[in-house]
Amino acid sequence: MSKKEDDKRYYEKNKEKLIAKNSKLTIERNYNKRNTECRYSMQEVEWWSRYQSQNGNCAICGEPMLPHGRGKDVAYVDHNHETGEVRGLIHSKCNLIIGHAEDDPQLLRLAAEYLERN
Repeated sequence: MSKKEDDKRYYEKNKEKLIAKNSKLTIERNYNKRNTECRYSMQEVEWWSRYQSQNGNCAICGEPMLPHGRGKDVAYVDHNHETGEVRGLIHSKCNLIIGHAEDDPQLLRLAAEYLERN
């Protein structure tokens, strides 16, 4: 069994405990706090509400996210770059994918087709 599978199994088994523990912590531990509040006008309560409504999972890939820290499995606020509207919370790695594609769905479709062909 891979580390990712072990981590996912651990997360699923301890999800409620982890969410409860993390929701008691201040989002100050999340290095995105200033950006979250200033850029997206999203307060801590709203952030946690969204995180819990997504069951702690990425809005793109559906995999579990960590509420704070650094790395590819940490939750990031995803937003529309034209309107500033928050779309959801997503993994750092998923955020990079759509960011590098400049939010262009057609480019992402073409990339998926390319991967499926090759």
